[in-house]
Amino acid sequence: MEKLFTVDLPAIFKHELGKLAVERKPDSLINLSAEDEAKIQKFLPASFTKDVASFVPKQEVQQSAKKKLVVAIVFSGGPAPGGHNVACGLFYALKKLNSESKLIGCIEGFTGLLNGNFKEITEEDYEHFLNTGGFDMLGSARVKITTDEQITKCVDNLTKHQVNALVTIGGDDSNTNAAILTEKFVTKKVPIQVIGIPKTVDGDLKNKYIEQSFGFDTATSIYSYQIGNICRDAKSSMKYWHIIKLMGRDTGHICLECAFKTHPNIAIIGEEVKDKKRSMKTVVHHICDGIISRSEKGENFGVVLFSEGIVENCTEMYQLLKDIDAIKQENKEVYDQFQFDRERSEFILARLRPKSKESEELYSEFPTSIKYQFLIDKDAHGHFQCARIDSEHLVIHLIRKELKQRNPDVLNKFNPIHHFFGYEGRCGWPTKFDDNYTYSLGITGALLIAHGFTGYLASVQRLVEDTEKWMPGGVPLCLLMNPASGKDPRIKAIRIDLKSPQFREYHEIRDSWKSHSNYLYPLAPHQFGPKELIDKRTRTLQLEHPPK
Repeated sequence: MEKLFTVDLPAIFKHELGKLAVERKPDSLINLSAEDEAKIQKFLPASFTKDVASFVPKQEVQQSAKKKLVVAIVFSGGPAPGGHNVACGLFYALKKLNSESKLIGCIEGFTGLLNGNFKEITEEDYEHFLNTGGFDMLGSARVKITTDEQITKCVDNLTKHQVNALVTIGGDDSNTNAAILTEKFVTKKVPIQVIGIPKTVDGDLKNKYIEQSFGFDTATSIYSYQIGNICRDAKSSMKYWHIIKLMGRDTGHICLECAFKTHPNIAIIGEEVKDKKRSMKTVVHHICDGIISRSEKGENFGVVLFSEGIVENCTEMYQLLKDIDAIKQENKEVYDQFQFDRERSEFILARLRPKSKESEELYSEFPTSIKYQFLIDKDAHGHFQCARIDSEHLVIHLIRKELKQRNPDVLNKFNPIHHFFGYEGRCGWPTKFDDNYTYSLGITGALLIAHGFTGYLASVQRLVEDTEKWMPGGVPLCLLMNPASGKDPRIKAIRIDLKSPQFREYHEIRDSWKSHSNYLYPLAPHQFGPKELIDKRTRTLQLEHPPK
């Protein structure tokens, strides 16, 4: 397998893996309040811990590392570049620790786990999928594990295959699942460990120990390459406004990072919109200010970025979504009988009138296709499916409406082109950073399992530095729980703090972007070439975790 070893590793992993011991130390970075700690401990009484894990090389092989293991791996939620390398890193480490250990995969994510649909991952799989994008090695699904029946099925199927540990690769919802499974397993004395891996292209699963979720580096590099091409096209053609929607349901990390990489004329950061309680009307007014001011200088072109979650971030749009959802729930039996979107839309509109005049007026002015998209049901985790709402079309519609009132001459010169960059970034060839990071996360997961840990998320710190200086370890899933996130604590997406260094830097330079066309044109992601080309770090990571 050494001949296929094409990733760089932290220095600690260049020691013989069997000679690495694990040290437990009390958390010194997160410092939960007494009230929050009590709430989380009440929710996860059997698995609660504040000890974080790190690795230390020893002279002798550790006895726990010799054990033959069967580990199951599950991809959960949307794909992210690097998932295959997590599996490859796990496979590599398990075989290094004990050549008889096995790695098996759940086909189609938690669906496969519930149905008992597994496959053994082989060295041929390792060779084929190493350093590739996607989750097609096994497939994935969005399934929420909540009921005792589901948990019993998981236990039965894992026990049937003599599984010692389950590794879940996912984001906030998936790792909340992992924390709940851990608690149930510990409570019921089920001898199956659970380890999580921090995955999401949205970049919103993080804390002091999880500096960046895997896939974020690659996705933002892919999107930024495409945005840079569009910026150059806009400046070359000098007649088009490009309205670009990006991934990011709850947070604007992707939008902000892509803005740093390309310098668009306007970037709408969802957290600013939400925290300052701005409406879509206010957002559109801001965009129109930029369009008009640039037109007055003879520049009838530009680039606008925003996240798919804009409809949830704007006050009146979010209220409309909630009003529609409430009507559907209150009239579920009748509503579910309708076969056509037109019938559903008319039914909703009639019931919006007595509920909210503002929502009724807003909904009635939407283009027909947008009306139908606002009726799409929530996903399995209870989220509005913002990616399926063509908010880029809606924004263009509202811009035209405002320009018609404010400046018809500018409207005549406004030639918009809409884009949605989302799925293009989820399965691309990983960057060199994500190759190394995810393989290291896989090795970390295997070591945590070998040393008996459960209910932990694999972590790698000091990511902004050279790979050999990285510090792998583990952090309890309970330390990522947010007690204020609902009825029960859960891992919640981390939003951009408007006082953070990355938002402050953006705030200081964004006005110059609106006035000028000083675009940046990043190269496509590279896996091979000079270090300064292939081994970069996101601006977000540099600002949040500067080198020590």
